[in-house]
Amino acid sequence: MSWLRIDGDLRVVEASAAALESFDNPALPNSLIAFTRAPEIESRAREILEGGTGPWEVEAANFGRVFRLRGIDLGADGALLHLEDITDVGCRRRAQGRQAPGRRRAHPGEIGQGDRNRLATQPSGSRPVPPEVFALNNGVLANCQLPAGGRLP
Repeated sequence: MSWLRIDGDLRVVEASAAALESFDNPALPNSLIAFTRAPEIESRAREILEGGTGPWEVEAANFGRVFRLRGIDLGADGALLHLEDITDVGCRRRAQGRQAPGRRRAHPGEIGQGDRNRLATQPSGSRPVPPEVFALNNGVLANCQLPAGGRLP
């Protein structure tokens, strides 16, 4: 069972072991958005603090998971968020297939890696631009153009 207890400022103050594992073991206490990296969970948590209970299906795309979120407002103690992982095996495989093999996700404070095998000059699918356009745009060959009257000085 995954659960998070948040305070009124949307900071995660307690979490179950399953929740910590689902979100790659972030440090506690931590803001809800930094913990889950899912704006939709934060939005629903605001609704729970205002009395909503759910359930809602929310996606944590950074982790390739879909959760059914329910909540209980605890008054001055914040709220309890119950997260049921409803990601089916097919969805999880599709999410993992979107990542390049052997790559891991960036964690908070890290910078994700780009695809270094892809050349920056690979075509984007648009029509190629004739070289004359580049030359004119960059002022190349400007000294070769004839002045008005057609004579070189």
